[in-house]
Amino acid sequence: KWEAGPLTVELAHERHWDLFGLSNNVPTAMSNVADQNVRSKDKATQVAVIYKLGRHQFEFDANQKKYDENASITGRAQSYKNNAYMFIWDARWNAQWRTQVHYLKANKGSCARVNAVCTTEGLNGSQIAAGFAYYLSRKTYIFGLYTLLRNGSAATYSNLLQQSPAVGEDITQYALGIHTIF
Repeated sequence: KWEAGPLTVELAHERHWDLFGLSNNVPTAMSNVADQNVRSKDKATQVAVIYKLGRHQFEFDANQKKYDENASITGRAQSYKNNAYMFIWDARWNAQWRTQVHYLKANKGSCARVNAVCTTEGLNGSQIAAGFAYYLSRKTYIFGLYTLLRNGSAATYSNLLQQSPAVGEDITQYALGIHTIF
C-alpha cells in the first residue's frame, strides 16, 4: 500500500498450490481433482487506485486470475485466465446524505484443455449497484439499495448467500430499511 495525500495505490498478489480453482469449477469429466499426478497453481494479482476529492472517494480496481494444472489426460482442464474490473464512487454529500454507485465487469477469459477444444464463450458477467443512506442520527440511518447482476450465457456469478443462480441467470435485488446501533 502506498499513500500520498488524497491518492492511495494498493497491490496484492496471491498464489496457491493444489487448491484446484479450475478443476473445482468445471464438469467432472474435465476435472483433475481426483488425479494424484496433477498439481495446480492458482494465482491472482490485484491493483486498486483510490482518490479522495473532498467528501467523495473514487476507486478503480483491476485483477487477473490464472489457474494452471499439469493435466495429461485428453479432455482435462489445463488453464484458465480472466480479468475483472471494478469502479466505485462513494459520495458523502453532507452529514445526512450518502450515496454509492459501483460497477463490476468480468471478461470471459481464455482456457486450454489437453488435446481438446476449450471455450469460454458466455463466461462474462457484470454488476451495477446503487445505494443511499439518510442519517437520522449518528447511530441510525434509512437506506435503499438496488443491484443488477448480469451473467453471460454460461456464467454463474452470484451475490446471493443462500442459493446459487442457474447458469446464465441474471439477479436483481433491491432493499429499503433502517439500521441502528444500540
